[in-house]
Amino acid sequence: MKITDVKCVIFEWTPPTVLKGAVGRVMGNRKTIPHMIVRVLTDEGIEGNSSQYVVGNQGLAEHIETRMKPRLIGKNPMYVEQIWQDIWRFTRSTHSHKFIQGTIDVCLWDILAKVANLPLYKLLGAYRDRVLAYASSQGCASIEETVAEVLECKEHGYKAYKIHLYDMDHSNPKYDLELSQALRKNLGEDFGLVHDPASMYSREEALYVGLGLQELGFEWFEEPINQWDIEGYAQLCQALHIPIAGIETVDGSMFSTPEYILRRAVDFILTDVRMKGGIGPVRKTAAMAEAFGMTCLVHSCAAPLFNVANLHILCSIKNSKYHEVLIPAENFSAGVIEDVYLDKDGYVSPPDKPGLGLEIDWSYVNRHKIYETP
Repeated sequence: MKITDVKCVIFEWTPPTVLKGAVGRVMGNRKTIPHMIVRVLTDEGIEGNSSQYVVGNQGLAEHIETRMKPRLIGKNPMYVEQIWQDIWRFTRSTHSHKFIQGTIDVCLWDILAKVANLPLYKLLGAYRDRVLAYASSQGCASIEETVAEVLECKEHGYKAYKIHLYDMDHSNPKYDLELSQALRKNLGEDFGLVHDPASMYSREEALYVGLGLQELGFEWFEEPINQWDIEGYAQLCQALHIPIAGIETVDGSMFSTPEYILRRAVDFILTDVRMKGGIGPVRKTAAMAEAFGMTCLVHSCAAPLFNVANLHILCSIKNSKYHEVLIPAENFSAGVIEDVYLDKDGYVSPPDKPGLGLEIDWSYVNRHKIYETP
């Protein structure tokens, strides 16, 4: 089998409801969000796909077309690790290399599982068939709005909820603790709660909030300070008994992880196929964490094919409890016919079809296409 072509299609996705809060700002406060589907084609008619949001421009697609495609044509897609290592070396000086790395790697694993006629998680070596999900907020404007949203999530079946800041430009630790107290009061002791200020706090603010969160029984405190402040993270981990999760946005894939582990700068490791370069390195990171007795959290990618790739990984590893679901989930189902959604017990299951298992809605994609590589 050989790779014969690599194609990129960018289309505009209109979410059912307007994106808000922190997530809306990350995606440019737009009513429509550009998404890119990458297609790796082979001479045996088996195709691998991945998808991600591409707020900004078509530069990522052009980079894949001009630099990656010539490097991939003629290669055997079964040699996933060899191709990953080649791309890692080749794109080491490219700012967006981690997004390129991840999108190609997911496509290749999709092909591999389709050739084996297995769902990806079974090809990887299944540990389970479903994973508990938590609702991940876009960021609500008030305490009252947040409480109402979480109660609705609980009624829908979610067993846990993550707070995202509404204003990612300014920190407000006192308000954040008041919000956390209100959630615990309204949700009860058994409902899982997580706080993610997206690196907004100073060391002092993080300690203040962390002490409050651990008294409230929060499950973990995610990326409280600047992701590069290893010493600050180490101090927080020593000062608090609530688990500190970090390195979600640290470059370097699995190669930058050991320093944080050895310095005891995080308790939980964050990774995902978009930020860390694909399925292979996320699995390696999870194994590294397991070797040190640590939890590995897999972060949402806000795009269906990347998200389902994360879910397949979670069903193939032991040391992770949750699948992150940005809510409302329908807002992040761009370009697929049927996405993966929560069941009545609060779990999500990967599709039991070969490969990633999600079918691209080419009718929608082609109607809303804004760019396609030759």
